[in-house]
Amino acid sequence: MSEAPTRPPTLLVIDDDAEIRYSLSRVLSSRGYQVAEAASGEEGVALVRKGPAPDLIFLDVRMGGMSGIEALQHIRAASPRQLVILMTAFGTAQTAIEAMKFGAFDYVMKPFDPAKVLGLAQNALKAHADLRAVGDYRPTINADDYREGIVGSSPVMQEVFKVIGQVTASDVTVMITGELPTMPSR
Repeated sequence: MSEAPTRPPTLLVIDDDAEIRYSLSRVLSSRGYQVAEAASGEEGVALVRKGPAPDLIFLDVRMGGMSGIEALQHIRAASPRQLVILMTAFGTAQTAIEAMKFGAFDYVMKPFDPAKVLGLAQNALKAHADLRAVGDYRPTINADDYREGIVGSSPVMQEVFKVIGQVTASDVTVMITGELPTMPSR
């Protein structure tokens, strides 16, 4: 007995820049993903509410009208398990922390490497499938404000900011350690 064919994952790209939508759609559809596009946060939220919800959303942070963070909050209210990867050209600690605090799976810096985008999509879809297999997953959202106090924009620091955003919703003690940079002698 053969299994029924599985449908390709559906992805939604929400960005007010038509060139970004086009480029991302080309990269993602080259791997067999079905890609839909929305030119604004409002349009993207309406598509999610209308259903069926996509398997994964790529969402720009800075758009005219509704911001990406606002759209993320509306999307999560309409579909609490929705996978969202935020896209930004302005990676700050606050952006990373807010993205993770409001339930984003991850975020990617613009301009992005196509291989990295494909890897993120694959990882997100696999993680989502794993969570469904394990049981009912309900991410927590903590509305407490976090004051930005860490400075850094390297890829390693971006990972630290993601972890901070993920643990802000829980009541745990976290210690971040690492090597101190050597200071030049005078």
